Amino acid sequence: MKIILNIEYGMLQGAYWMLYSLIGSFVSVFLLGRGYSNSDIGVIMAAASVAAIICQPLLADASDKIRKITLARIIQLQVFVMLILSICLIILKSKSVWLTLAFIALYSWHTIVQPLVNSLCYYLQRTGYHINFGICRSAGSLLYAAITAVMGIAVEKHGVDTIPETAAVICLLIAVILEFTERSYKTSFKGKEGSERKIIKDKDVAIISMKEFLKRNRMYFIFSTGVIGIFFGNSGINTFMIQITQAAGGSESDMGMLLGYMAALEIPGLILYDWLRRKFSVRLLLGVSCGGFLVKIFIMYISESVAMLYFAMTWQLIAFGLYLAAMVDFINTVMSRGEAVRGQAVYTIMVTVGTVLSSIIGGWILDNYNVKMFLGIATLLTAAGMAVIMLFSGRLEKKTGW
Repeated sequence: MKIILNIEYGMLQGAYWMLYSLIGSFVSVFLLGRGYSNSDIGVIMAAASVAAIICQPLLADASDKIRKITLARIIQLQVFVMLILSICLIILKSKSVWLTLAFIALYSWHTIVQPLVNSLCYYLQRTGYHINFGICRSAGSLLYAAITAVMGIAVEKHGVDTIPETAAVICLLIAVILEFTERSYKTSFKGKEGSERKIIKDKDVAIISMKEFLKRNRMYFIFSTGVIGIFFGNSGINTFMIQITQAAGGSESDMGMLLGYMAALEIPGLILYDWLRRKFSVRLLLGVSCGGFLVKIFIMYISESVAMLYFAMTWQLIAFGLYLAAMVDFINTVMSRGEAVRGQAVYTIMVTVGTVLSSIIGGWILDNYNVKMFLGIATLLTAAGMAVIMLFSGRLEKKTGW
């Protein structure tokens, strides 16, 4: 049963990130095809990110209060909402207020479901079986890479309608996976539902308020602002990859292959992190990953061909996957358990701020200047973000004495 639960959870992660490929990575391709400008796309992505920030805690609170429905069922309900919104994108063929609202809702809904998908890992472990999050999450990167490469070719041959159509199919696939996961959970859970609720209460953690957290962790707050610089470029690449690819002489097919190649290179960092952590400090691994982001975006800045873009993407091998694991590890290491909850929340907010800024500013730059200008600014901000993270991670290291 342990193997079955891990396979099902890995399939869920894979399908979830396949859906992100369509909603997030092909956003420019889809919206440009529906008549939107680069500036429009930037504003839409920014609005979607802000909406996700507002709605995420509301959904989390609502999910926590629901007692009669399991977490798998709650996620399943959210997926059916995304299915309806995907169908709306199929029906709405041109730029309109309704299409704009439907896309903002779909992107936001996908984002706010992510914590629930991640939490399902620990929920399933109530059965007594270990779920390997790193391995299962790497399935997300693998299938993201596969579908991104395939969709680039499909869109080039059949048009942008294939994007929401495929999204609807994947929503149905996720619902089916969750159905099997729910059945496996009920079959393998050792104990009664009442004892399960008691386990939750017995593990209560004293979580401080955000105001108190910021007062006690000013240095960490400054450290986390470096994330804005890192994600200005990282999010901008995902949102405006078609513009970057076309500027280097490529097409939608090239864009799909590039993003797929980049995602595949995230997997080693996720899988090997525990082994690397035993040999190197978390601060060193964090610095190496930030360096990977910087080299990648600088090479993109000087790229004049699709081949150069591939070389740039190769640096993803030491960038995102390693960074994701190292950042979570770093936050959990320098903070108490209660503080770590708020620390992760602040980190998530900074990621979203970087995404919002890259969406609005990037769209405006692309409409009024060019791709080179956007990538040049993104390179400078990535360097600044890396400098802040490395400087203040050192200070936090000394402060906590680890």
